Amino acid sequence: MRIIALDGHRSFAQMAVLEKGVIRDAGKVDLERSRLLHFAKSLSQVAEA
Repeated sequence: MRIIALDGHRSFAQMAVLEKGVIRDAGKVDLERSRLLHFAKSLSQVAEA
C-alpha cells in the first residue's frame, strides 16, 4: 500500500510518501491547478515493487 500526504499551505503543499513502511520526502508542489494535475499524472497507478 502507498499513502501520499500533502501538507497544504497558502501557495504550496509539502508532500511525503509512505510505502513499504518507509517515509520519503516527495518535495513541494505549487497550489496551482495545472501544477497539481501535472503532479497527479506523474504518479503511477501501482505502488513500486
